[in-house]
Amino acid sequence: MLDALNAARAQARLCSGKQKPAVSPLKWNAALAQAAERHSRDMVAHNFAGHTGSDGSTFTERIRDAGYTGAPLSEDVAAGRAAAASAVQQWLESTAGHCDSVMDAKAVDVGGACAYGASTTYRYYWTLDLGRP
Repeated sequence: MLDALNAARAQARLCSGKQKPAVSPLKWNAALAQAAERHSRDMVAHNFAGHTGSDGSTFTERIRDAGYTGAPLSEDVAAGRAAAASAVQQWLESTAGHCDSVMDAKAVDVGGACAYGASTTYRYYWTLDLGRP
């Protein structure tokens, strides 16, 4: 996932009709990855794709609960894609702000996760959390 994200960030691209310049690569962060895993597992357990956890939690709360001490910036979710590169492509093609968050120059740290549920609607549920120290 990190390689696909950084390859995307290395190129200028159009996001939601606006040109975005290439930006610096992201660094993997274990706390952000833990928050992302919590949310991906929750989406599988409750068969939904969205940003509000089944317990009412927000991405900022999940990131803080995981021990991230920087500033939470954004969360992207994707569903139905089996490979990380394919989930990243889904975010880049999105017109709902996902491409903008991937290309956010303020983002320095990233963590992501995928959870699988054979009997769920989309089977694969991805979460990407971005932050700044």
